[in-house]
Amino acid sequence: MKLRYSTLILFSLIVNIVYGQEARDFTITDTKGESWNLYNELAKGRTVVLDFFFADCTPCQKLTPALARLLNEYDQDSLLILGISDRDNNDKVDEFEFLYGVNYPSAGREGGGDTTTNLYKSWFSFVGWPTYAVVCPNRQIHWDIKRDTNFVEMRQKILECSGTLFTQRIYKNILNTYPAPSPSNSTITLSMANDGAYSVKFISSSGQTILEQVSNSANTLEIPQCDNGIYYLEILQKDSIYRTKLIIQNN
Repeated sequence: MKLRYSTLILFSLIVNIVYGQEARDFTITDTKGESWNLYNELAKGRTVVLDFFFADCTPCQKLTPALARLLNEYDQDSLLILGISDRDNNDKVDEFEFLYGVNYPSAGREGGGDTTTNLYKSWFSFVGWPTYAVVCPNRQIHWDIKRDTNFVEMRQKILECSGTLFTQRIYKNILNTYPAPSPSNSTITLSMANDGAYSVKFISSSGQTILEQVSNSANTLEIPQCDNGIYYLEILQKDSIYRTKLIIQNN
């Protein structure tokens, strides 16, 4: 009986690790004097990205402009980024924000950045700065997000958080494609509600952009050879985004 009970506890621990943990609440005060409480922002339906950084960190300097551009792609009411420095004062954080185009609130030591970092430090590997985490509105946290200028993993985690919307209007299933890609026919026809120039992305289920191109009027697309699985087409036309799903099944 003891053995079976221990096995059950171990299984529960594994499930918790696999499916994530509930984020710990905190409040920080940014350099402008405004306070931000994590749970309050999540309760508004926002997804929150935590950016643990410090001003003299070279990778932070490199990646922060791309992180600021990523934020611009989303509805500000549904996505929030919080910069958290465990060692910089307000003047240092202000300088960093100016130099690297930060468009989201950040806090240093004076705003509770050190205590917030310590709150999470045992959760993250902190193999280097910056360290990122994505917190969904249901308080589930994804940490140690892979660092790259395209933020592929971060985008995927944000996508998994329900309610996070792009700033542009999104039309699902209005984009029609035919025929289905196959080994004998890799060219598909796009049928959209509007005419005119557009850009198209062919994206894997993991968020990797496999193909990206701009077209003025052509309505056909050559799908590159790829493995079986689910893929997505994303068409940006003026202020609208069209999305559709493609299932590729090679014989």
